[in-house]
Amino acid sequence: QRRKSYVAQISQKEAEGLAIKNLDDRFEYTRIAALHVLHTVRSGHLEAGLDRLASDPNKYVRQNVEELRASRREA
Repeated sequence: QRRKSYVAQISQKEAEGLAIKNLDDRFEYTRIAALHVLHTVRSGHLEAGLDRLASDPNKYVRQNVEELRASRREA
């Protein structure tokens, strides 16, 4: 018997809105994921998010900020 798989689909605008809200989440990996969503959907809010999290207390968040900035410079 085949199992059904369900995929939740949301629009880019919905994803962008959720990501913007998650930039302030208490979990660092949620903040990182939010940045990557903004990058993936080519959001105009990405630069502000990068600026906002550039001085995040978590080193992995800051590292992702720098990696995303570097990838934008290379593009």
